[in-house]
Amino acid sequence: MALAARYTAELAGASVGLPAQRSGAQHVYHLYGIRSKRRDALQAFLKKNDANTLIHYPTPIHLQPAYYGRLGREGSFPETERVSKEILSLPMYPEMTDDQLDTICTLIRNFDKI
Repeated sequence: MALAARYTAELAGASVGLPAQRSGAQHVYHLYGIRSKRRDALQAFLKKNDANTLIHYPTPIHLQPAYYGRLGREGSFPETERVSKEILSLPMYPEMTDDQLDTICTLIRNFDKI
């Protein structure tokens, strides 16, 4: 939780969407997923600067082969489809250092300037 809190604080005001937490609920933050309209460019920029990220769940459930046509077709859930193209998981693991987290946040803020 401490890493997630630091990401949230450090990335406040950046051009990325941050995870939200509902009142009365607690997030486990096994992933720290952000949203960016320029996700692919941001991911490439981070990778070029030795910060690896992942795209978890790139295909919405209703478009997965096992469910295709049973839960809906492309366009059935436009918000879900949009989010799947914007989500990016930042590094998040127990051994992560403050310096590593600071570097990623600085890179994201630098990306905002280009």
